[in-house]
Amino acid sequence: MRNHSLVELPFSVSSHVEAGLQGALNTKRCYTADLRSFHDYCKHYHVTHLPAEVTTVAGYVSQMSDRGMKLASIRRHVATIAKLHQLAGKLSPTGHEALQVVLDGIARSGNSRRQLLLWRSLSRPFEPWISRRLPAYGIWPSCC
Repeated sequence: MRNHSLVELPFSVSSHVEAGLQGALNTKRCYTADLRSFHDYCKHYHVTHLPAEVTTVAGYVSQMSDRGMKLASIRRHVATIAKLHQLAGKLSPTGHEALQVVLDGIARSGNSRRQLLLWRSLSRPFEPWISRRLPAYGIWPSCC
């Protein structure tokens, strides 16, 4: 476990380290919202948020995916959880291989499903045009 104590560092170094650990103002806003969301999830399911278990984070990211959240946003939430553990000096569950498998699964299935549904909903008004024009160019929609 790493210790992030700044006591032993010269002031000039410690101020840079502190700034690097905290991040920019917009990053802090995102961290705050993401941490509130994660804390609410943990409270609802009666699990601890710090230190969090891998299964807790996996359930959290799965729920976000099921609710239609984009993969980039899910990854930002995971980064926030990692930062929380880093600042608390705790071992982060976000680097665990099992969580990476879940994120890979979300990347492969979650976004593809949403893209397919979006394609179907957006292409419906244009179906007559698509069926006449695109095959003439050898282009077929990926969902068909």
